Amino acid sequence: MLYMRAGRDLAAQFAAGYLLEQTLSVDNLFLFAVIFQSFRVPAAQQHRVLTWGVLGAIAIRAAFLLGGLKLLANFHWVSYIFGAVVLLTALALLRKNSQTDQQPAWLRWLLSRLPASTASVNDRFFATTPAGRRITPLLVALLAIELTDIVFALDSIPAVLAISRDAFVVYTSNILAVLSLRSLFPAVTAALRRFHGLHYGIAIILLFVGGKMLLADKLTISPPQSLAVIAFVLALSIALSVVFPSRRNQSTLR
Repeated sequence: MLYMRAGRDLAAQFAAGYLLEQTLSVDNLFLFAVIFQSFRVPAAQQHRVLTWGVLGAIAIRAAFLLGGLKLLANFHWVSYIFGAVVLLTALALLRKNSQTDQQPAWLRWLLSRLPASTASVNDRFFATTPAGRRITPLLVALLAIELTDIVFALDSIPAVLAISRDAFVVYTSNILAVLSLRSLFPAVTAALRRFHGLHYGIAIILLFVGGKMLLADKLTISPPQSLAVIAFVLALSIALSVVFPSRRNQSTLR
């Protein structure tokens, strides 16, 4: 539909943005799983937390996108800052272990300061205790997801803006990717644990996107070419994960 109405370039930008956002969301999904495990959120309540998390993501991404486009429209040098942010994110991914099983230190410190009740109260976000009204682990988990989504958007939005500067394309591809992944959260996280090489594929894609933004004045890469590179790296990292499974996955299969 977008191809017929807006042309090949915008359609390719949308597809590249969508694929990029889905790829970048992998680490976020694993962190969500860690958060749910840490706060003992029952499987029946995880979908509710993710639903509220999606609503927050819609508002957060809109604000970040509008701010990013405004900066890029008025200050060309901001594109170099965005490119540097994406490159630093790629280098950080290469340094850390994939599929981390613990929360970031900043998140643990922040959540430890909240007036939370230690007892889970079914599907309630607030509980009344002898010490007064307290938030439940369910709401703490939701706050943790929203905070990590803000941090994630700081990396995600600059990366997508390297693909397209069209507000409609960037926002819709971003939100549709978030909605599709989070609606299938249990199935996606279970499947992605097999693809240990995807972690490095994400870093390579970010290196490409960051370099594309930094060299935009000297090097022109068309939207179809960007889509082809992202799709190739993603497919190759998944294929290598299947052909050369990690020791952890081999022991699980046994």
